[in-house]
Amino acid sequence: MRKEKVKAESERYITAWHDLRAHTGDDGIALWTVRNAMYDIGYWAGGDDPNGANQERYSPEESLILYRLLAAVATSYGFCPDEELIKG
Repeated sequence: MRKEKVKAESERYITAWHDLRAHTGDDGIALWTVRNAMYDIGYWAGGDDPNGANQERYSPEESLILYRLLAAVATSYGFCPDEELIKG
């Protein structure tokens, strides 16, 4: 498992979300971006990638860790994480 890569990826997502909100001042756009990312990562955690967004080819286990790392921040944007993925 690439723990450091997953942690760095989570930091990249969080920074991008914060920057987007700061730049646009639009919570709706920020939520839309967060929601799309979290849905994609949730699919990856289940071993699926319906839209080909998993360019780093994260394993389901890595994706689950990424999802959990992002979940708390995602809630601050109004996203409701999947409780099943949070609990594991």
